[in-house]
Amino acid sequence: MQGNIDGLKQTQLETDMKKNIILICLFLLLTPSLLLAADETALRSEAGRLVKTYVGKLKGALQTSMTMGGPVRAIDTCKKQAPKFAAEMEAASGWQIGRTSLRIRNPANRPDAWERAGLETFEQQRLAGTPAGKLVKSEIVQQGAQQRFRFLKAIPTGKLCLTCHGDNIAPEIRQALQRDYPQDQATGFKIGDLRGAFTLSKPLD
Repeated sequence: MQGNIDGLKQTQLETDMKKNIILICLFLLLTPSLLLAADETALRSEAGRLVKTYVGKLKGALQTSMTMGGPVRAIDTCKKQAPKFAAEMEAASGWQIGRTSLRIRNPANRPDAWERAGLETFEQQRLAGTPAGKLVKSEIVQQGAQQRFRFLKAIPTGKLCLTCHGDNIAPEIRQALQRDYPQDQATGFKIGDLRGAFTLSKPLD
């Protein structure tokens, strides 16, 4: 009788050990995925904050220029200040920060393959009814030997944007655009259109 009891206890112990081993294996398998998901959430939040800061800096500079010298001066300010603000923020944060579009104004902002795919998806989603201002894409991608976190946030066309990006552009503004951006494609937009996107990336250790 005692032998049967001892045998049952031994069997139970072995069963419990097997269960514990399975649970440990599952934990080890799932932990990297959970950590990665947490990291991605934190990175998305950080990227979103950087976009807000960048927009705030650029918007403030443009509003000042519009008040002091009108749209023509604002075009010059955007050309000079946007890359300056991006460079300052990149140095402080370790992120790469820029803007891109399917219809570029500055050739330096031409989208790469990942950005183009994201912008094309954004446009499909916008046409399906999603407001451009709500469109965001993020992903961890492999670039050569390095992993990078990439973030794309759509730029919707607002009323003020039409001054330099719409259909009815004043002659003096068209002249300034032609002078600074002879290959400009970024006109003809309407309110609510997808004008482009903020694009951010960060190398991962």
